[in-house]
Amino acid sequence: MDRHGHQPQKEVHAELAGQRHGRFLKTHTPLHGLPLDPRVTYLCVGRDRRDVAMSMDRHAANLNVELLLQDRAHAAAVDGVELEPPRPSPPTLPDARGRFWRWVDDDSDPTDTTSSLRSTLHQLESCWNAPDDLDVVLLHYDDLLADLEGQMRGLADRLEITVPEERWPTLVDAASLDAMRRAPS
Repeated sequence: MDRHGHQPQKEVHAELAGQRHGRFLKTHTPLHGLPLDPRVTYLCVGRDRRDVAMSMDRHAANLNVELLLQDRAHAAAVDGVELEPPRPSPPTLPDARGRFWRWVDDDSDPTDTTSSLRSTLHQLESCWNAPDDLDVVLLHYDDLLADLEGQMRGLADRLEITVPEERWPTLVDAASLDAMRRAPS
């Protein structure tokens, strides 16, 4: 690990391969951008695209782009990768409506790292059209909000995880949006 806390990919992969317990990795990468393994269960959580747009707008407003790019360059350098200079960002529009419609109308390549309606749909489509030999579970964010416990129990059944009945209230509370908002970041 370097002084910035970045760990080379080889070390990360070795650490993950050495783990013998259940684990998960969270990403916004389309399914075809991940290592595909029939022993793995892939969870894909979809969300109303308008919510995605507004969430990304709030995220962008809180993002320190300069620090992000510096951190990204340091992380790539750990693996000996020299990144191309980033493309210039479009100017920030002063109103949320304009930013929303730019997000909707963005016709750039959906495999770029830019968030857009097109890239969001591309990611969901990659899971929807997953090869038959992969175990892909499609979930919807609104269903998780409406019936978190039912969704968690269904997922536990699908993954063949036995949870003692008395543990469910604690687990459901810990997975709630309120609990996540209370957690230190």
